[in-house]
Amino acid sequence: MVNFVLVHNATADELREEKLKKIFSKPLIVGASVSADYHAPSPGKRLALQYTTPDKINVVAQNGRTSIDIVQRLTEKTLDDRSAIIGIDLILGEVPEVMPMFQKSAASINQNMRKLCEGYDKCKIVPLHRILNGAMTQGFVTHKLKKYTLQDLLPDGLHISAIGSEIIAEEIEKLF
Repeated sequence: MVNFVLVHNATADELREEKLKKIFSKPLIVGASVSADYHAPSPGKRLALQYTTPDKINVVAQNGRTSIDIVQRLTEKTLDDRSAIIGIDLILGEVPEVMPMFQKSAASINQNMRKLCEGYDKCKIVPLHRILNGAMTQGFVTHKLKKYTLQDLLPDGLHISAIGSEIIAEEIEKLF
């Protein structure tokens, strides 16, 4: 009797790369202005383009629309063959508590999102607070050995810049 053992000699980085290619092979990007590439390519699109081609990316996003408007546009066909759903400004990432006096429900929203994702390993919450709180408390965040202020990340106070999009895309990638 002969026993066979299959040994996979791929490195951890190669396995991670394959996993990311699978996850971002046919993403759906949903949301409002940030997801619609307002001021800069969206973090979701920026990340997906590292692993797939533009024709494989489906975007349901529009500047100035509410989350409810966007969700109502999603159909079974829209969701059918998507490998991931990425919604930075559809409340699929933590709500950064930049101005607590104007965002009274941010902590509650974040707590409820974490609770909804508990026990479901495919549900990921982007830690946007870590980036913005760093910029607010230290006066900057460091990315690739360069310092960026909150103004650099959010030039109009609401929409992310190209560097902000890049930083968030890298945070998304770290979740996998």
